[in-house]
Amino acid sequence: MRFSSPWAAFFLLLVPLLILMYILKQKYEPIKLPSLFLWEEVFRDREVSTPWQKLKSNLLFILQLIILLSTIASLANPFLSFGNRSFENVVVAVDVSGSMNALYDKNTLLEEAKSRGEKLINSLAPGSRVSIISCGSVVTLELSQSSDKKEALRVLKNIKSTNNAGSMEESLSLVRSLSKQYKSIKVVFYTDSALNIGDLNADVEIIKSSKANASISYMSYSRDKDTLKVMVRVINQSKEELTREVSLYGEEQLLSIASVKLKGGETKTLYFDKVPASFSYLYSEFTEKDGLDRDNRYYLALLGKESKKVLLSSEKNVFMEKVLSSIKTLELYKTKPGQSIEGDYDLYVYDGAVPEVLPKAGALIFINPDKSCSLFSLGKETAGGRVEVNPHPLTKYLDKGYFTISKFKEITEVSGSTALMKAQDKDCAFYIENKGRVAVVLPFDLTDSDLPLTPEFPLFISNITSYLTSQAVLEKNNVYCGEAVELTPQQDIIEIQIINPENKVEKLIPGYPMKPFNGTEQFGIYTLLQKSAEKEYKNLFAVNFPPKESVMSEDDKGTKQSVGTAHGSISGFNLQPYLLVTVLLILMVEWLVYVYKS
Repeated sequence: MRFSSPWAAFFLLLVPLLILMYILKQKYEPIKLPSLFLWEEVFRDREVSTPWQKLKSNLLFILQLIILLSTIASLANPFLSFGNRSFENVVVAVDVSGSMNALYDKNTLLEEAKSRGEKLINSLAPGSRVSIISCGSVVTLELSQSSDKKEALRVLKNIKSTNNAGSMEESLSLVRSLSKQYKSIKVVFYTDSALNIGDLNADVEIIKSSKANASISYMSYSRDKDTLKVMVRVINQSKEELTREVSLYGEEQLLSIASVKLKGGETKTLYFDKVPASFSYLYSEFTEKDGLDRDNRYYLALLGKESKKVLLSSEKNVFMEKVLSSIKTLELYKTKPGQSIEGDYDLYVYDGAVPEVLPKAGALIFINPDKSCSLFSLGKETAGGRVEVNPHPLTKYLDKGYFTISKFKEITEVSGSTALMKAQDKDCAFYIENKGRVAVVLPFDLTDSDLPLTPEFPLFISNITSYLTSQAVLEKNNVYCGEAVELTPQQDIIEIQIINPENKVEKLIPGYPMKPFNGTEQFGIYTLLQKSAEKEYKNLFAVNFPPKESVMSEDDKGTKQSVGTAHGSISGFNLQPYLLVTVLLILMVEWLVYVYKS
């Protein structure tokens, strides 16, 4: 035991004063008695008036002495440690990722973590400095080295849950940085999974849910004229067998219900046929609640059903013509270089010749360009070779394949570009995003390469056309909570608004390049509104609960993982409040004794 305010011992000087008050004898007036018989009573009265005898028999004095000593002890603020080392600095790290929304008995895992954290802070010795860290998709230092327990408890209580994916591993660098600053420090992590903390002086409080849980992890669709075929993937995250009803909605209209039985850990895929294609979004959900409700619904934003108009300007590129003709979502129009173009198109494909004036709107594909334009400048022609493909959404179907080109033209003075391919350690294909225009440049002749002969070529061209026509505003229209949404506004846009599932509106300032939108904490359907001087454009994108956060622990409800140089749990007992309660109780007893005697 140690006393945080030892100066309170000065008040022990009051104890002799209290005793002195009771030592003082009571004075009697002399009285003449007619008989000696009464001397016996006088003798007894004197014996009772003897100072120390009086102290032994006076209950009120004993009670008052206990009250005084207890009050002095409480002022000294005694702290009783249960055999553990006291630390001057304590770091409380709380996991706030999506999985912490799972149920732990009646509360969530996060509420249980905060409850344990409160007990820890209350058990710390007075003067201990507390730092609090929340760990989700980002690591935030919520409180730094505060010796105010009330403030620490307030900050801990105000930590909110998120739907984002996250890992406690990301907090280790910050914790290690704090550990290097102080000699006497202890870290306590509250999370739902094991954590490799190495040599940190830390405890990992693993809080786990024992509730059964199933999740909807993915949705997709394929279009067939005016109907859709919808795929829904469901996973049983538990060991026990579960039966779930899966409902499919078109916007808010119930379309179909299917029942599925899942063994422990099993994944199944459900198909819904002939779904009307007139909806702007779909979602599926379980009718039953379980250990984690936030993964029981999955949203899917649908792309527009109208076909995209594509103009191919080429002398005779059979490869491109056949591929573009085979894509059902495209309406192909053909012309020859130099011919006048009437009407507007969603995508322009220029093979071998670049027009003098580029169209004002629409995406662009340049194949073997013959001259520079406002988007890029042509350099010298150089020898080709085997092509290395850079990772990018446009090249995802080429990652496992390879091809060769005989020669290509170097591209110079290109802004807002990303290299898609390399040959001879030089960039030989580009994706350009510049002032609202999107384009792909392949500065080589397809007939001088074996790319059209590869099985990946049709998929590559289909992927490019889909990306440039459908994703010109949104890079992805289906993301997970916490992910950034890349925006490419049209050129004449003067105002951008994003409306979240709770109908809260966030206004964005158009710019090139556009800053990503990061406000995807809520899952559901978001509306993107772009306003020009004459027209308003509307797009939808879906935000869903991260599937990785649906994985439930298979062990018991909670364990403690003590690693490194940990000395066990930090715990102690502050006696001050209990001493004050004791004082109040003894005062009540003293009052009852006084009333009884009087």
